[in-house]
Amino acid sequence: MGEPPLRKRDSKAPKANPLSMPRADTVAIQMLRWIAASVVVLGHSQKEMIKVAARSHHVMTFSHLVELGIGVDIFFVISGFLIFHVSRRHFAVAGYPANFLKRRFLRVVPLYWLMTLAMLLAVLLVPALLNHNVLNPTLTAMSFFLVAWPDSSGGVFPLLNSGWTLNLEFYFYLVFAVALQFRQRLAIALLAAWFTGTVILAQALSDPAWWLAFYAQPIVLEFVAGVLLSLAYATGMRLSFATSVTIAIAAVALHIGLRQWGHVTRVVENGMPAGLLFFALVFNKGLALRPSLARFIRLMGDASYALYLTSPFVINLTFEALTRSGVHKPDMLITASCVSSSAVAVLVFHFVELPITRFGRQLIYRPATRAPLRVAGEAATPDPVRGTSMSP
Repeated sequence: MGEPPLRKRDSKAPKANPLSMPRADTVAIQMLRWIAASVVVLGHSQKEMIKVAARSHHVMTFSHLVELGIGVDIFFVISGFLIFHVSRRHFAVAGYPANFLKRRFLRVVPLYWLMTLAMLLAVLLVPALLNHNVLNPTLTAMSFFLVAWPDSSGGVFPLLNSGWTLNLEFYFYLVFAVALQFRQRLAIALLAAWFTGTVILAQALSDPAWWLAFYAQPIVLEFVAGVLLSLAYATGMRLSFATSVTIAIAAVALHIGLRQWGHVTRVVENGMPAGLLFFALVFNKGLALRPSLARFIRLMGDASYALYLTSPFVINLTFEALTRSGVHKPDMLITASCVSSSAVAVLVFHFVELPITRFGRQLIYRPATRAPLRVAGEAATPDPVRGTSMSP
C-alpha cells in the first residue's frame, strides 16, 4: 500500500527519492518483524510442550523441516538494514554517534530491564517453574548491563535467556557508533572488516576465549548483510512482483534444502535464506495490501519486540494454567500459548513500552528550555527503526 501514483502532466510533482522509505516497504519490514518474532514464539512453545510431555514420560517430537530460530537471523538482517538506513546521512557528523546510542538505549533497554527484573523476581519467588533457578550475582549484574557472561551451565546466556540476542545487538550498535565517526564509504569498509576479521579469527583459533567465541560468532555477519542490503536499497534497486515471489520461494527452499543436507553453519543455513527473504519482500515494488491488513501488520510489527521479550513468561504461564485445567493436547496448548503471547505483546507495547519510551525521550531530549534536540536532517528522515532489536 503506497502513495497514489503521480500524474504525468503534474510538472510540480516532486521526483521520487530512492533514499526514502515508502509505506509499502515499511509494511514489508513490519511483516518480517512479525514473522520473525512469531516463529521464535512457536519454537519456544514447542520446547515447552516437549518439557511438559517429559513430565508424563512421553517423548514429543516436532518436524525439523524449518529451524524456527531463523526468526533471530531475520531480526539481525532487519536491524543492520534499518540502522544504516536511518543513519546514512549522518556519517562523520559531530555529535551524532552519541545521539545514535541514546536512541538505541531508549528503544531497547527499558523494556529489557523490566523483563529482566521480572525474571529475577520469578527466580526468587517461583523457582520451580523455571529451567534455570540458580542465581549468579555477576551474571545478574552483567544481564542488566547487556554484557555477555557465562551462566552456571557454561552457556553464555543472560538471566533472561532470550537477551543473548540483545548482547549481540548492542555490540553491533557500539561498533556502528565508532564507524559513524568516518565518512560513509570508509565506515562501511571498516564495519565489514571488523566483523569479518573477528569471525575469521575466532574460527581459526582451536580454543578461543568464551567472549571471543560469543561476540565473533558468524551470526554477526548478518548485521553486515543488512547494511549491504540497505546500500543496495539506497541506489533505487527494486524487484518486480514475480521476481520477488520467485526469490521468496527460493529462500524457503534453500533453507529446507540446507537443513536436509546438514554440515553447514547457522549463518549459511539461516542467514542466507533470511537475507534472501528480506530482499524479496522489502525490495518488491508491487506490494499492495488492504489498509486494514496493513494497519494490523504494522501493529504486530511494532509489538514484535515486546512479543520477543514477554513470550517466555506468557508461554510458561499458559502451559501451566491449561495443563492444570486438564488440557493436554499439543495443538491446543501451542496455539493458546502463541495467541496469548501475541495478545499480551500488543498490550505491553501500547501500555508499557510506548509510555516508557516517550518518557525517556522527554528526559533525554528536552533540556530546561523544553526545545527538542535535533540533528541535521533528522526532520526529513523518519525513524522506522521502532522495535528493530530483537532481536531473538
